[in-house]
Amino acid sequence: DFYLIYNPEFLREGSSIYNLIQPDKIVAGINHQKEKEIIEELYKFIPSSIPKIFTNWETAELIKLAQNAFLAMKISFANDVMYIAWKHKWNIDFKILAEALGLDPRIGKYGLYPGLGFSGSCLPKDTKLLAELEKETGYKLIQEVIRINEENVERIIKKLEEKYGKLKNKKILIVGLSFKEDTDDLRDSLSLELAKKLKDKGNIVYWYDDDIKEKKEIEGIKPSDLKEKYDFVLITKKVQNDILRKINAKKVIGLKAYLDYFDL
Repeated sequence: DFYLIYNPEFLREGSSIYNLIQPDKIVAGINHQKEKEIIEELYKFIPSSIPKIFTNWETAELIKLAQNAFLAMKISFANDVMYIAWKHKWNIDFKILAEALGLDPRIGKYGLYPGLGFSGSCLPKDTKLLAELEKETGYKLIQEVIRINEENVERIIKKLEEKYGKLKNKKILIVGLSFKEDTDDLRDSLSLELAKKLKDKGNIVYWYDDDIKEKKEIEGIKPSDLKEKYDFVLITKKVQNDILRKINAKKVIGLKAYLDYFDL
């Protein structure tokens, strides 16, 4: 005899140990009482106040997929609102907008700052899976979340060119190549996609990222030693001020609304 338990993880890169010890919840898809006892024993190290949700396999799986797709939807929504403001030429402080929306406990703070979009190993994968399943319903909400995200880098490049002129034959530094802070993970990184697209347009593109320890050429993008002078520095994630002070650039631009120098 054997038992089969579906126990999805909700760990976030950069804080996985903390998320393991202090999770928001424990979800387990089970079929037998003995399986519930196994989960109780397995997670006896976590505080008793942490909710444990016991359900069937399908529900446990959908909790995982729906959670990530909902987080992705918030990010695409924030970017869609940014597009609306661009289209109508409104003078919007997107950081204040995000902070104000986040004060509503029904909304929550995550994902409200417009910028490059969602990337990494979890949100794109799970959202794409749910979007594929959605096709059989006749609706397109989750598919549009994916489409907004996939088109976002091109939209940002277009916006930069509207504000600063054609991006060609420029020397550009991307500060932050991994998909988010506190990780060196480049999987589905929109920062890396941005760097490659700018290189394909005929620019000389470099990268700098404190989270990536091995300073080597990555998919044609060379590492920077910060000694060069750049036409543009594009910041994609939080960086220490002493690093910014070392950078010699004509223009420094943050590409996420919570960053300094945000200018989209």
